[in-house]
Amino acid sequence: MKHKDDISSSHILTLERRLLSLPSAELPREGMPAHVASRIIRERMLDRGPSLHDTSIGAPAPEMEPAACRLMAELLHREMSDDSPRAPEHELERRCVHILAGLWNAPDPSKAVGYAAGGAEQAAIAGGAAALLSWRRRRRAVERSCERPNFVVSAAGNRIWRRFAELFDLEMRVVPLYPGAATLDPARAAALCDERTTMVVATAGSPLTGLIDDILLLDGQLERLDRRTGWSIPIHVDAAFTGLLLPFRDSRPAWDFRLRWVHSVSTAGDRSGLVCPGLGWTVWRDADLLPADIKGDGRRFAPPFTCRPAGQPVLQLYHFLRLGRNGYRRIAENRFALCRYLCDRLTELGFRLLADPMPTPAAVFYLPERSLRHWTLPDLARHMRPLGWRIPVRRLPGHLHRTQVMQIEVGPDTGFERIERLLTDLEYAVSHLDREEPRLPFSPAGTDLEKEADDGSPLSAGTFRPAADRTGADDEEPAPFDRRPKIRRAARSFLHRKR
Repeated sequence: MKHKDDISSSHILTLERRLLSLPSAELPREGMPAHVASRIIRERMLDRGPSLHDTSIGAPAPEMEPAACRLMAELLHREMSDDSPRAPEHELERRCVHILAGLWNAPDPSKAVGYAAGGAEQAAIAGGAAALLSWRRRRRAVERSCERPNFVVSAAGNRIWRRFAELFDLEMRVVPLYPGAATLDPARAAALCDERTTMVVATAGSPLTGLIDDILLLDGQLERLDRRTGWSIPIHVDAAFTGLLLPFRDSRPAWDFRLRWVHSVSTAGDRSGLVCPGLGWTVWRDADLLPADIKGDGRRFAPPFTCRPAGQPVLQLYHFLRLGRNGYRRIAENRFALCRYLCDRLTELGFRLLADPMPTPAAVFYLPERSLRHWTLPDLARHMRPLGWRIPVRRLPGHLHRTQVMQIEVGPDTGFERIERLLTDLEYAVSHLDREEPRLPFSPAGTDLEKEADDGSPLSAGTFRPAADRTGADDEEPAPFDRRPKIRRAARSFLHRKR
């Protein structure tokens, strides 16, 4: 007889049942837990507030189980202080660190050290600070100057790195995005390194593009650089979005501690770890990679933030024990399956994906150059807001600044019903915009990303072609736009103000 609180009835593990649409005219064959049924009803008929439908890449954490809420309430008054490093909270934190090190393929997870931070950005800062201190110790050991340190990061990296450079007075060397290189270019990153480079930041799931840097190729570039110069520049992997997703994707190339120069990885405990917001993790492959004065008691990282709440790390261990490897794998598979469906439907609506398939459960798309639509993505975002959706529109940096992208994240508790409702509203907004009269003199929106292949299929992120190489139909002038309606509207508005 199964326990009444069996893991198969968890609201987290039954999310795959919501991949099926809500039946409208027939009784479902199988039932579902009460909290899942009530949540479907709320999403379908009751809740229409924009806060529920925030589809940005920083979507809120999923709803927690009642048992997890009770555990969190019991730990609200507890904190993790470095004055008591052998407290039970620190032992639970070490267990989580060893679990994460095992997921990220550390040679010996028991030798890994880590730190539960107050969010993904604080965890990233801890990784960067440790790399800076290690670089200083190496320079002082050989009596070399420690002035003007720098680090290398992609233009599509997390914005926290700019703040990190300001706080620690480092030079941030940015690898720009180019047509044909929407992720970190390993060769250009290695070319920016010198003896004062503390680390290279690789992003596993960019908050801007949703793409993953080629960390395997970057490791090879730094290996060749070390053989030639002996600089020993480490890699810090910023996996805030994908730290607990990529370990369950068997087809991904090596990106973690299997690579020699990946010394540390940081991730968020809420986006993929299913914990309430306010938890981030930084894990170092081995304690020997850290200077002795920041290793605390030798088994953990002594953080610069000495007092932290104890609830979130304990809650992370609760989810590890509650779900297990198979539970996290099923959640990851559901998210990628829904994202694949969403991407297919967006392609049918005439949008282009930044990469096909997307390497993360986030659809990042743009209007192709040949669409000749008289509206832009900000216009679409404004039409979606009254329908209850807040979809961010961002402009790519560097040489891709002419390209605007939209991004929709498929969260841990996003169901098929919500995806269908989003697509229905998106189709309505697109058809409404297509019927509207253009308000401004129109010229096709430029894009630096790609052009169609000869067979009409979209090119992948690794096969973008520069705009200078485009010839033929792309160079044709658009039909002239009649400016008289706009002039008449402007004249009427001017006369109305005069009255």
